[in-house]
Amino acid sequence: MGRQKGRQPKLFYCDVNIEERVPKMHILHKINKVIDFDFIYQEVGKRYGTNGNVSVPPPVILMLLLVLYNVRSERELEETLPMRLDWLWFLGLDIDSRIPDHSVLSKARARWGVEVFRSLFERAVGQCVKEGLVDGKKLFVDASLIEADASENSVIKSGSLKKYLRKGYRKLEKRLDDLEVEKKGKANKEYISTTDPDASVTRHGKGVCAQCHLRAQCTRAKDGRTLKRHIRQNDLERMLELAGSPLAKQDLKTRQHLSERSFAQSTRYGYKRARWRNLWRMQIQDYLIAALQNIQTLVRETERRAANAVRVAIDKTTVVRARMLSVLGQISLIIFWEINIIDDSELAFAN
Repeated sequence: MGRQKGRQPKLFYCDVNIEERVPKMHILHKINKVIDFDFIYQEVGKRYGTNGNVSVPPPVILMLLLVLYNVRSERELEETLPMRLDWLWFLGLDIDSRIPDHSVLSKARARWGVEVFRSLFERAVGQCVKEGLVDGKKLFVDASLIEADASENSVIKSGSLKKYLRKGYRKLEKRLDDLEVEKKGKANKEYISTTDPDASVTRHGKGVCAQCHLRAQCTRAKDGRTLKRHIRQNDLERMLELAGSPLAKQDLKTRQHLSERSFAQSTRYGYKRARWRNLWRMQIQDYLIAALQNIQTLVRETERRAANAVRVAIDKTTVVRARMLSVLGQISLIIFWEINIIDDSELAFAN
């Protein structure tokens, strides 16, 4: 009977091969086959200088951002990475490699900008088009409200900013000056989130309910009643009317297993809530999630087609073998018949 020896850490690991410990059917193996992340060198080359410390290779940063959607935060990613041999292999690292600091991800987003991540998304779509997964005959568009990475407690009146410390006021004032997003509504002109100025504030006053001529039929409450009405309700009602046509109903069935399924999958990667603050970072998040979904679709369809090709080859081989057996059987019958004739003729001659 074997017994466990006392736990004592080794100083050296000579026979450890990460490649052998990551199964060939692992999803990261499949992604590595269909996507070449080295394109990022050309995309971000001009954004790096020639002096100073050597940075983390851009492909590693990009792959880190894709792996990030398996954990809750960048700090957790840094802590989890040394324990995951499959992630280390995917990033081209070894068990004794230095783990990149979590801050390289935020620095890369700021340095690269939105366009680099848009390029990743477009490349993934381009490969799907090349593989015949996109025909472009009909486009389905969907939209969703994304919960900002800011609490309601962070919303204050713009005119009351001077109550804050001078340093914090200057910092927030600069955010307001840099704000390029046009937000609609009276509430957005009066209120702002101190954590994410790009986040919109929604509010509807009681006066709207008081002036409605249908109030008596709607509610008896003093404070009125809250109703949700789209800002383009008339257009929405027109589109709902068109949705009743036979062609639209057929499109809805197609949309159910395209847009709805894609949206449901994206929620697993945190699509419903912003990971970072400001709209440009939210755009990066959207491009990363969409690229990740498209890469998974590409891997899945490539694998399915390969399996079908193997199945067809096996079927053809089976048919060929059956034909060969049939031909061999016919040849055997002919030979047997000829032998019988010879035997009969020899018997007749002997008689």
